Amino acid sequence: MSLFTILAVSLPEAVLNIYIGLLLTGHRSKLYLDDKINIVRLIITAPLMVSVTFFSRYILTELLLVVLFNVLLYTLILLLVYKIKWHEAVLAVLIFYGLLITIEIAYMPQFFVLFEISMEEYFASDLTRFFTSIPQRLIQLGIVVSLWNWDIVYLKLQYHKKLKYYVLAFTFLLFIAEVSFCTLFLYSLNMLTHNFRIYFSILSIVFVAVNITYSKMLLTFLKQL
Repeated sequence: MSLFTILAVSLPEAVLNIYIGLLLTGHRSKLYLDDKINIVRLIITAPLMVSVTFFSRYILTELLLVVLFNVLLYTLILLLVYKIKWHEAVLAVLIFYGLLITIEIAYMPQFFVLFEISMEEYFASDLTRFFTSIPQRLIQLGIVVSLWNWDIVYLKLQYHKKLKYYVLAFTFLLFIAEVSFCTLFLYSLNMLTHNFRIYFSILSIVFVAVNITYSKMLLTFLKQL
């Protein structure tokens, strides 16, 4: 990972992930930048997350292990820096990581199929990674803007202890299923025929539809509590 990729791709991703995770778990007050403590927290947390991502790719070789390792350390970072509850930290990480996966599987398989490039060629080009990350950043930014003035319905889960753990468990299972799918696709990409790449692309769209449907159903249900 080059310095350009860190500054242009990884760091903006980390900052937006922090905002999305904390907004969706009802901690908007920890994000106001007129508070020096919040600024320090952001300055500490974002580089730490980028460092975790950077080193995990060198320490671990299996993509699934990299993801699980990142989820664990991201959760610990949020717990230690932002002093939130453990289930809120876990849910925040699963949400923003799951969001990234949803965005990526919405267009990355199609990108590989359309341009017929390999994973090695993709990761070898900083500019390719930067330009393909732009849709992610724009969607993340749009979500942050949308959530900023929204009194998040997750706060209602605080009064339904059993329900919040069911939500956490199902979100985790959906997250594992999608990470497994991405792992299978990425590791078999260079061996797949063009037709099978198309099949995987279609399946990725199905996952996106499942995520959108689940999110809408959950938010609709919570608003009725």
